[in-house]
Amino acid sequence: ESAFSWCSGLKNIEIPSSVTSIGDYAFSVCKGLTSIKIPSSVTNIGDYAFLDCTRLKSIKIPSSVTNIGLRTFLYCDSIRNIKVASSNSVYSSEKGILYNKNKTELIYVPKRRIGEVKIPSSVISIGANAFSSCSGLTHIEIPSGVTSIGDEAFSNCSSLTSIEIPSSVTSIRNNVFENCVGLTSIEIPSSVTSIGNEAFSDCRSLTDIKIPSSVISIGHYAFFGCYALKNIEIPSSVTSIGNNAFGGIHDGSKVIKIPASACIGEGAFKYWGDLTIINVSTDNAIYSSMDGVLYDKNKTELICVPLAMNGKFDVPSGVTNIGVGAFSLCMGLTSIKIPSSVTSIGDYAFNGCSGLTNIKIQSGVTSIGSRAFMDCENLEIVIDNSKKNVTVGEDAFKNCKSVKFLK
Repeated sequence: ESAFSWCSGLKNIEIPSSVTSIGDYAFSVCKGLTSIKIPSSVTNIGDYAFLDCTRLKSIKIPSSVTNIGLRTFLYCDSIRNIKVASSNSVYSSEKGILYNKNKTELIYVPKRRIGEVKIPSSVISIGANAFSSCSGLTHIEIPSGVTSIGDEAFSNCSSLTSIEIPSSVTSIRNNVFENCVGLTSIEIPSSVTSIGNEAFSDCRSLTDIKIPSSVISIGHYAFFGCYALKNIEIPSSVTSIGNNAFGGIHDGSKVIKIPASACIGEGAFKYWGDLTIINVSTDNAIYSSMDGVLYDKNKTELICVPLAMNGKFDVPSGVTNIGVGAFSLCMGLTSIKIPSSVTSIGDYAFNGCSGLTNIKIQSGVTSIGSRAFMDCENLEIVIDNSKKNVTVGEDAFKNCKSVKFLK
């Protein structure tokens, strides 16, 4: 394992026929390596064995190899072809692409492939990272028999503009389309029940997507950074929305509706530029909304204020906790009133609220989180600390105009 790892000046190596195994990370980050001959004695090639060998142009897998580990050729950006000996009993290749013997699983596509790839109809599984960083591919045709698509399978395919997911797929796995910056539209079939973590994150050209009523869970950061996404509707089937799932959308819908069954992760709708109203079904047992603002069911915690809200805002009496990032980057807010019922202000609660000019924190507040008011550059804060019981987190008032404690 890691025997030649980071030998970046290594250009050539001769492996003797006595070697039977190439360990995990054995040649990882050997950036000078342009070719390597794997002897017919080798039966095992470990996980990440050739990770980031950026100048490696081709690989020939001998008949003896019965195991190729996870992400063995990840970030090998110069590989054009992988050839497998026809007598190999476990693996095969076609047009330089690596498959299992019967071509039911597509394992790896060389990163130098450009244009189109038509996956053989025999394939039912696309492996993890199979197409990852194939930046020259513009079209991939997935056969109707595919039932499984692995994590990061199409991540960083920056020239891909559209792709059709077959109706046999039931799960969109983690990071599958992450950073596919050219992807403009995609149809999620009604067979899909879950959308994984970061599944579409940073698909910044994606404008249209419909989440079908079959979907139950939406993972952390699933659509984070999808700047251009519009007309988002969360179906009533959804029970779980992950942290920052829809964060960082610039031009999305002005209104989002939370269904009765949904549980919402931290920051699920933060940094959504056009969002003005969050509506929660009255049947939801965990959350509620009032005047477009998201609260817990009993309105004791203020969870999220839409980013586009501006002017004045009075936190309702009865609220005891202002949640993590609740008002973060609400730059249009000019005034806010915090009632005496509030006892804690979470991390980043008012971070970047540059339009605020003054605020008074009542004596009932016992906790002010880290960076709670950071970068409120025009804000003058008065804190009633007459009870001497307030604790203040790291950089809570960094870059504020002024802070005054009343003792």
